[in-house]
Amino acid sequence: MVTGLSTDVSKTSNNVTLLRHFAAIFVLISHSFDLLNRSAAEPLSLLSGGATSLSRIGLIFFFFISGLLITQSLYNSAGITHFLWKRVLRIYPALIVLIFLTVFILGPVFTAMPIGAYFKNGQTWEYFFGGISLIRLRFFLPGVFDEHGVNGSLWSLPVEFRFYILLAVFFITGVLKKIKLYILFPGLFLFIYLASPYFSINPIWIYLAPYISWAGFFFLGSFVFFVRDKIKMNLAILLAVLVLWYFTRHIIIINKLTELIAFSYLTLFLSFSTPVLGKNFFSKNDFSYSTYIYAFPVQQILLHTGSDKVAPLELMILTLLVLIPFCWFSWHCIEKPALKLKNIMQ
Repeated sequence: MVTGLSTDVSKTSNNVTLLRHFAAIFVLISHSFDLLNRSAAEPLSLLSGGATSLSRIGLIFFFFISGLLITQSLYNSAGITHFLWKRVLRIYPALIVLIFLTVFILGPVFTAMPIGAYFKNGQTWEYFFGGISLIRLRFFLPGVFDEHGVNGSLWSLPVEFRFYILLAVFFITGVLKKIKLYILFPGLFLFIYLASPYFSINPIWIYLAPYISWAGFFFLGSFVFFVRDKIKMNLAILLAVLVLWYFTRHIIIINKLTELIAFSYLTLFLSFSTPVLGKNFFSKNDFSYSTYIYAFPVQQILLHTGSDKVAPLELMILTLLVLIPFCWFSWHCIEKPALKLKNIMQ
């Protein structure tokens, strides 16, 4: 059966919010293997011969959906200030609470250093100010945990927020209102992404790599917002592009293109062409963001309080159980109240 996308992609008559929850859980599952130094045993990595992983698929879901929904949010906003204010309210309140808990509770409890030395260490304050601002983000606290860092999930937040700003620039300059011109930008990001294997490794490339790697998915999602009524959802097409990706997954450059096409289409199909599940629940609750930002430090805490011998599956289940109260509190006491302030900047 062939179906198209709904006019308003943010309505609850789809599985967008559900898919974002799955995306967060996919990342959690991969980290359960990574933190136990068993990345090669992660299920999707095994099935794909190391070509992808659950965390990568989860992040594709996040970035593509974000590009689609954030573009709609931009057009539904009273202006650029209102748009950016809504983005700040969605990202920062829960993040700031997390950083405070990490630096002032988790850090002192788990650091191998004397408490006084911990708070005098410049690395502590670099983590704090980098975390609450998303400028010069840091991943290590002095004497806390190990080579995996305190919260490896946070890297994507400054990348995504800067995509929001770039989208706003496109809107202000009028690029976003000229579809034939705007398509050049996803095309440019895609070209750079495809050519990336030939770029030499240097400090500038290392800094830009996360942006180039994910800009294609974000801005393709953004472009889909404008042509959504022309996109048809078809199971046969989905299977075809997934098979194409699978058989080209180890071919340099081609694999990047087929991955972009296949998993972007998969994101759309799962969001808009599957039976809607949990409509009433997800219209009132969204634990995807808190699951994503809290899971990594919870896993580290579990591993450093006697759970280091657990299997990845056990670590995953334990993490989800611990996350339940954190996510409930974050959504109902921090995120949802903050979002109620979105119209004060109109």
